[in-house]
Amino acid sequence: MFRTSVKRTFSYLFKAILLLVVLLALPSLAYALGLSTSSIFSSAFQQQVQSAESADTITVEGTVSSDSAGKPLPGVSVLLKGTKRGTTTDKQGHYSLEVSAEREQILSFSFVGYETREVPVQGREKIDVTLKKEVTEMEDVVVVGYGNQRRQDLTGSVSSISAADIQNESVTSPDQLLQGRVAGVRVTRNSGAPGGGSTVRIRGVSSLRAGNDPLYVIDGLPVGGGSSPDQNPLSLINPQDIVSIEVLKDASATAIYGSRGANGVVLITTEQGGGNTRVDFEAKYGISNVRKKLDLLNSNEFITLANEAVVNNNNEDNNPGNDEPLIFDPGGSYPDTDWQEEVFRSAPQQSYQLSLTGGGEGTQYAISANFLNEEGTLIGSGYRRGSFRINFNKQVSNRFTIGNNLIVSRANYDLIESGGRGLSGIVNGAIQIPATVPVKDENGNYVFQTENRNSVQRDNPVASALEKTRTSNRFRGLGTIYAEYMLAEGLEARVSLGGNLGYRKQNFYAPITTLQGQQNESVARVSTRQDFRWTNENTLTYENEFSGLHALKLLTGFTLEKGTNESLRGASSGFVTDAFEYNNLNAGESPNNPASGASTSTLASYLGRVNYGYDDRYLITLTGRVDGSSRFGAGNKYGFFPSAALAWRISNEPFMQEQNLFSNVKLRLSYGITGNQEIGNYAAIAQLANSQVTFGDRIAVSIHPGSLANEDLSWEKTTQYNVGLDMGLVNSRINLTADAYYKKTTDLLLIQRVPRYTGYSQFLDNIGSTENRGIEVSLNTQNVTGNSFSWNTSVNFALNRNNVVRLSDGQPLIVGTPISYATGNNFRIIREGGSIGEFYGYVYGGVYADQEAIDNVPAAPESAQPGDPYLKDISGPEGEPDGQIDGNDRTVLGNAFPDYTIGFTNNFAFKGFDFTVFLQGSIGNDVLNMNTLRLETARGFMNQTTDVLNRWTPDNQNTDIPRADRTRNGAAQNAMRAISSRLIEDGSYLRLKNVTVGYTLPVDWVSTFGARSLRIYGSALNLFTITNYEGYDPEVNTYSNLGNMGTDYGTYPKSRTYLMGIKLGF
Repeated sequence: MFRTSVKRTFSYLFKAILLLVVLLALPSLAYALGLSTSSIFSSAFQQQVQSAESADTITVEGTVSSDSAGKPLPGVSVLLKGTKRGTTTDKQGHYSLEVSAEREQILSFSFVGYETREVPVQGREKIDVTLKKEVTEMEDVVVVGYGNQRRQDLTGSVSSISAADIQNESVTSPDQLLQGRVAGVRVTRNSGAPGGGSTVRIRGVSSLRAGNDPLYVIDGLPVGGGSSPDQNPLSLINPQDIVSIEVLKDASATAIYGSRGANGVVLITTEQGGGNTRVDFEAKYGISNVRKKLDLLNSNEFITLANEAVVNNNNEDNNPGNDEPLIFDPGGSYPDTDWQEEVFRSAPQQSYQLSLTGGGEGTQYAISANFLNEEGTLIGSGYRRGSFRINFNKQVSNRFTIGNNLIVSRANYDLIESGGRGLSGIVNGAIQIPATVPVKDENGNYVFQTENRNSVQRDNPVASALEKTRTSNRFRGLGTIYAEYMLAEGLEARVSLGGNLGYRKQNFYAPITTLQGQQNESVARVSTRQDFRWTNENTLTYENEFSGLHALKLLTGFTLEKGTNESLRGASSGFVTDAFEYNNLNAGESPNNPASGASTSTLASYLGRVNYGYDDRYLITLTGRVDGSSRFGAGNKYGFFPSAALAWRISNEPFMQEQNLFSNVKLRLSYGITGNQEIGNYAAIAQLANSQVTFGDRIAVSIHPGSLANEDLSWEKTTQYNVGLDMGLVNSRINLTADAYYKKTTDLLLIQRVPRYTGYSQFLDNIGSTENRGIEVSLNTQNVTGNSFSWNTSVNFALNRNNVVRLSDGQPLIVGTPISYATGNNFRIIREGGSIGEFYGYVYGGVYADQEAIDNVPAAPESAQPGDPYLKDISGPEGEPDGQIDGNDRTVLGNAFPDYTIGFTNNFAFKGFDFTVFLQGSIGNDVLNMNTLRLETARGFMNQTTDVLNRWTPDNQNTDIPRADRTRNGAAQNAMRAISSRLIEDGSYLRLKNVTVGYTLPVDWVSTFGARSLRIYGSALNLFTITNYEGYDPEVNTYSNLGNMGTDYGTYPKSRTYLMGIKLGF
């Protein structure tokens, strides 16, 4: 009896689980394949989940149909609200369900792709229902240049980030929202500093000297872009104000921006308001910690290394009679300072957001204010930002509308020294100063010098971080006023005037308590910069449909822009007191010469676009823009940038109407030419320069020509081809977008050398070309769409291959500036047939294990000893090894560009709970870790990583870490200081970027205290990173420029952050 009961229980449990799986995963697929859902589910419902029948019941029946087509909908779920009783509609959309007649009942009708509808029974026995189709991904409206379109009508490559994606992210700058969420967009955070900049690249790098940053357009106002906080307009915008981000990638989408569209366009749209008045408040608080610390030698380990280096140096054959005493007394007592612990901290951050939105009777408004206070994980660093936004529009009449968009933001940065190429920098000091050195001496004064004899004096990182003043105060205002007038039905004119104002003031002061201050009797610097750019845009749009088959939309316009900037800087040293800091440069005994500058640029443009669609099946887009820029030569100030695109909505063809698997299939093809004008404002004309000459006790200033003019200087031009496929399956529960592209950039703006006898060395010219080709895939799925539980997934994948096609005279460019300790030349090579991202240097051979190993290396010098490092002889003047280590032995060592990038997001919702997991990765890129040059010298001057514990000794010969030695012979020293494969590391990583868990309280709970909504959430950012990179973080770009990309030296490390927040709506 017991076994029978258990068996029956498991049978019911198995049936229930099986039913749950079927309900969650198969209804839409069954319908799409033409199966009868009623036969599958209706009996199951009735047998498994219906409760005992009541004597007082009525049978409710009816038909469920679509409100747009009026067709019956089979497979619709019909549930009795508050119970598990229900059924599904049959092929004719018919349903029948018994309900209690004694109390009020509500029927809930739900179907994938349609809005859920609830209908009271009210004693009726027949209830016919129409369901309204949801706005699907293919039908939503996306912003494009100078307008918007239904996604299903797009002919170009456009990716979007929705408001829902933005709300789930706890970032401080909108550019961080792009990372890992858009296929073909690579975002690299240059450092982990609060408010730090990011490098954004769309479909690779095309230019060698002009800009590679995308154009940013905020609420219709073009504002340019850049990778540093000074240049990046997004760094001062509150991400919570944004409702959508569109990324325009191919020429069909970007050609409307002409000379600024070659690197892609990012369109930012902020909240516009409308509907009932709503007040929303959000507050969040978090703690950040450095993601990892380097494993460095402690005091005892360093003492052993330093003394061993002295002993080995004394025993070298080339140092006869050398008897240098040991650095440390083996029996002495020394500090054991953890410098990383001294400079890193747990850093709090807090953010508050208040917004008011609403409208009525032709009025819409959205007002918001935000304050962010973020301390850095390095002591002395921080970021504070306050922003205010107001968007307003008023429909004055049926034809006339006016409005404005305004964003005002102020930010204050507490900066610290990082990166650099010498001994300066907080991170450099923390990882290079030995543990034997205390932060302060017994008198409480900062220690600036290591305990080692003859060591280089360097600043104390704690003193530098806490005592120096290094601030940057920035203000930015972005605003547009506009008017729209309906001239006739379908014909609208729009006029707008926008302004972009930026102001920056940087202050620096090194007091006498720092090494820099002691060496210069305190130092002060002040600089300011002001930028203003106004934009006037005038467009005329005509839109109409003819005969129910033809859809036409025309756009034409004229725009004017003018930008100006002014800068001023001054410096002084020799202050007798620190009381003034940077506020009184005249108080310094040694003022530096001040410097100032100003520049102006203008842009005049004509633009036009034609969108035509036939029978919602065949689409064509033609775009053209003429730009005239003041930056180019007299004969090439104007350029024409056209594009054409075709799209075929295969899913709307008659032969596709008999199937239900594909809800959308669209094939896209585009071609176009865009430009790049991001060079100096006066690069095409001859410029004057000044210099100083001393005559006795008098300084004379001379004015002379500084550069050659080039009246033929013209735009860089990027020709791009794109083929794309948009596909929706199972009522758009599965949406796939795939693109393949080829883009070639010609007329590169590069330096052309000229003979010295001309009085000049170079000028700017249009020479060379590059190309990028790649594939992008995005997949969005609605895995589960139940009323109580939902789950959707987004995956994106992109690969890009970069190639240099032609350079001036075919000669490679050697670029990239190494740190001062490194020997040799630059570390990057740009060559025909290669990639812009290639690293260049020597191949590290390891260390000589013994004398036999030395004898087996033809290029080994006579002074070589076991345990010495060496470089490989791989070539010579004739292309073969020649027994010499010289420039001929340099070769390509790696590539800063990844093989591919990925992003993976899962969103779960169960009743009031929501859960988001977001992973992002970069695979196949290399990093030049120049920290290794300092941290693996094994000389006993600076601290080292624990890798040197595996250094060569007579008892440990199987290693690539050289023996400890104070001086080394010349060849060994060159091998240790050269840019070589020893410094190249795999920078691939997969990062758990964001995990968010939230709970939204039921409406009837929060309504008791007058609220509309209340959500509580917690987030973990950068929770873990899977990587083989041995530095702080593989996502690095220390110097934030093309020539030095992919390098790491003293970079501000990324942090791991835990946040808690609350959102309250009224």
